[in-house]
Amino acid sequence: MLPPLINIAPFRDAIEKNQLILTANQRLAAQIQQAWGRSISAKNQVWKTPRVMSLEHWLSFCWNELVDQNHDLVNGYAQIGRLQNIFLLGTGDCKAG
Repeated sequence: MLPPLINIAPFRDAIEKNQLILTANQRLAAQIQQAWGRSISAKNQVWKTPRVMSLEHWLSFCWNELVDQNHDLVNGYAQIGRLQNIFLLGTGDCKAG
């Protein structure tokens, strides 16, 4: 088995304290979770999945939490996908600032 691509040592304390770790992309989040799993499985332990999310995933999670709570911050707004965003920017229907 190949060694993990991520050195888990800098993240160990945060993971053990169940703190959220935000990454630039989902690939990096998956690598951190994989490295954590390998370090724990070497000790033959069962473990809780660490809270590691990409920034995009975390923002979507926060948005969905606000929608589920029917929070005033999101009433009347909708989350659009990447292709919808590209379309709106390309047609000029979406004006920046």
